[in-house]
Amino acid sequence: MLAEGVFPSSSTDASDLDFRIECTDQAAPDPIGLNIITKTHQWMDGLATNGLVIRHRIQNESEDDLPEVFVSQHMDANVYLEQFSGFDD
Repeated sequence: MLAEGVFPSSSTDASDLDFRIECTDQAAPDPIGLNIITKTHQWMDGLATNGLVIRHRIQNESEDDLPEVFVSQHMDANVYLEQFSGFDD
């Protein structure tokens, strides 16, 4: 069974494994009305085996303009390279 938010591709999808995550800031002490949907697509076969496509949709659901919102992405890919020591198997 797949975890919530994880779904295998349907026959109409181009990728083999898709993730969809939706976040809001409603629980924040001072919410500004953001809704963020992240979708990732990964392939198991062919040239895209080592590829990952990440799409973000950031939506302002408030009536206020947000002139100073900065967006960044952080990823800890845990890439294992054999020529470096110190990694646990």
